[in-house]
Amino acid sequence: MKRFTLSNGLKVILDNRNSNTIVALLTVGVGSNDESEANNGISHFIEHAVFTGTKKRTALEISSAIETLGGEINAGTTPEKTFFYVKMLPKHLTVGLDVLSDIVFNPAFPEKQIETEKRVVAEEIDFVYDDYNFYQWVLFQSKLFKGPQRLPVYGRKEVVLGLTRLQVLEFYNRFYVPNNTVLTLVGSIPKDAKKLIERYFSSYKPVPIHRTLFTEPPQERCIHKVKLPTQSSYIVLGYKIPPRGEPSSLIFDLVDGVLGKGQSGRVFDEVRNKRGLAYSVGCYHYQGYQYNFFALYANLQAKNIPKVSKIFLNELKWLNKLKQKELNEAKAYVEGNFYVSNEENLAWAHTLTQWELASSSFDCLDYVEKVKRVTLSKFKEVSASYLNDNYTLVAIIPKN
Repeated sequence: MKRFTLSNGLKVILDNRNSNTIVALLTVGVGSNDESEANNGISHFIEHAVFTGTKKRTALEISSAIETLGGEINAGTTPEKTFFYVKMLPKHLTVGLDVLSDIVFNPAFPEKQIETEKRVVAEEIDFVYDDYNFYQWVLFQSKLFKGPQRLPVYGRKEVVLGLTRLQVLEFYNRFYVPNNTVLTLVGSIPKDAKKLIERYFSSYKPVPIHRTLFTEPPQERCIHKVKLPTQSSYIVLGYKIPPRGEPSSLIFDLVDGVLGKGQSGRVFDEVRNKRGLAYSVGCYHYQGYQYNFFALYANLQAKNIPKVSKIFLNELKWLNKLKQKELNEAKAYVEGNFYVSNEENLAWAHTLTQWELASSSFDCLDYVEKVKRVTLSKFKEVSASYLNDNYTLVAIIPKN
C-alpha cells in the first residue's frame, strides 16, 4: 500500500491488487454530524445534487460516461462522510477519475434540477422511514447521542424540501475542498495512476475547515418507547463506545465476536434458538472518529420485550466471566470476518478510508495482530466499563 498527499491537501491511498477491475473511491469528510436541526439532511441531499449536472456534463452524461464502459458509479452518505466511487476496468481509469473530480469539485447545482431532486429525496425519506428495520436505528441514534450525532443522515422531509440553492452552495463550499477529501484506489492500478490523479485533482484550491466538535456527555440510562402502525415490535439496546482510533476500540470487535457472529453467537442462541423469543436478533457496532456505538437488537412480539431485554443485559454481564478459550474463538472470528468482508475491492477501499479518517490507513494493516494481542483482563476491563447499566433502550411497538 502507498499513501501520499497532494500539494492541496488531498490524501491519496493506493493499494495494488491482482484484480480484473479497479475501484476509485473519493470520500469527503462531511456528513450529518456537521449539520444542525435547521439544515439536517443537506449532506445527503448534496450527494444526490452533484449528479444533476456539472459545468461540463449533464446528469445523463455523468452516468453514461461510466456505464457505457460497463462500469459502476454510485455514492452514499454517513454521519461522518460522503463518498463517491467508480468501479471499472483499469484501462478506463482516466475516465473514472475525470468524472469523479468533475462531479465532486465542479457541480453546477442547476436550480430546476435542485427542485426536482428535493422531491426525489423527500420520497426516499418516506420510503426508508416506513421501514422499521431502518427506523429503529434512527430512533436509537436520536436518544443515544446529545450532539449532532443524534441527527439522522437522511434528514427531515420538511427541512430538505425547504433547502435553497444558496444554502446548498454555502454548505458545499465549506466542506467540499481537497484538504477534506481522501481518494482511495484499490485493484489493478495502472503505472501512471499518480500522474492521472495529479492531472484531475491537483488544481483545486485548499480551504481552511472550521468545524466545532461536540464532546458527548457520559451516557445515562434512557428508555424510550414509541407506538407505530406495525404488527411486530423492534428493540435496540446500546451504548456509546470509543472511536476507531483508540486502542480500546478493538475490544468491541471481540465483543461482537462473542455475542454476535450471525446465527452461532450467544445472543442469537439464547434468544432465538433456545427460547424462540424473536424472529431476528443480533449485534451491530459502528466505529468512526466521532460517531461510535455498540448495540443489540431484535425484531419480536411486544410481549417478549421485557424477557429479551433482560437476556441482553445478562449476556453483557456474562462477558466478565469469559474464558480464554472463548476469547480465542472470538479472535478467530474477527480475523476471518476481517479478511472475508474486505476481499472485494470496494469494501477494502472503504475500510482503508475509514481508518484514514479515524487515525491512519496504515493502522488497519496490522489490525489482526493487534486483535490477537488483546488480553483477557483488558477485554473484561474495557467491556465492563462501557457495557453497563447506563444503556439506551428504544422500542417500536404496535399502536393497537
